[in-house]
Amino acid sequence: MRTRIQHTLTMLICLAYAPWSMAALGAGPDSVDADQLHFKSERRDSVQSGYQTHELTSPTGTVVREYTDATGHVFAVSWRGSHLPDLRQLLGVSYMRFTAAAQVPHGGHTALLVHDNDLVIESTGRMRSFAGRAYLPGAMPIGVAQDAIH
Repeated sequence: MRTRIQHTLTMLICLAYAPWSMAALGAGPDSVDADQLHFKSERRDSVQSGYQTHELTSPTGTVVREYTDATGHVFAVSWRGSHLPDLRQLLGVSYMRFTAAAQVPHGGHTALLVHDNDLVIESTGRMRSFAGRAYLPGAMPIGVAQDAIH
């Protein structure tokens, strides 16, 4: 019982500090820089109407794209490559909802989906071929279509 209470307290503390300790979906302007360091990646930025895309290419060739609004907050992320990126890093506090969805039997399919009003996560993959995206529907800039997240 004591161990369970300690574990719960540790999780609550981690969640309380998660937005400040790592870059992630929904994080602020410094998050893309933190992810670039974390993934040891090369970075290419581009500007679209109403948002920016930051493309991070890891040494393994996996490409992570982070989409930021005019204030620099990350409203979406996507990934594609032979190696699955650190989704805990990319999804931040949303990672727990992703892992909860993974616990639900999904008929042997290689896709894992979370489609809620406040969060969408789509992840597919098999050995050496992973892809996915996650976004916060309520945080997407006006005029940005969900299809732009790829």
